[in-house]
Amino acid sequence: MPTECKHCEASGTCKNGLDGSACAACHAMHLLKGLASDAPTNGLPCGICKGTGIAELFTEKLQNRIVPFISLFIITVTLALVFYLAYGASQQQSEALTLAGTLVGSVTGYYFGGKGKNT
Repeated sequence: MPTECKHCEASGTCKNGLDGSACAACHAMHLLKGLASDAPTNGLPCGICKGTGIAELFTEKLQNRIVPFISLFIITVTLALVFYLAYGASQQQSEALTLAGTLVGSVTGYYFGGKGKNT
């Protein structure tokens, strides 16, 4: 659950410097992105929340990035197993294909069935 950015008070614009201008940290971040050094610092987007007004916690970032990659890894390994068994005659082919179908169906059902959208 995203929280409001405390740095810009959820406005998306940094006003923590002198006379309501951007603070030194946000100004330095925009200088690194190509802002001219003599450009005014009023109205610069907040460097903490990137101008959205919502700060995403580190654990939320991990959950939003790691879980899809793990799912993609599971699907890739499962499909590789299916192709390996399809071209090589194996006695456990039917059991492996059952496992593969269950794994792929579970991951697909989780992400496209609506439960994955709540996390």
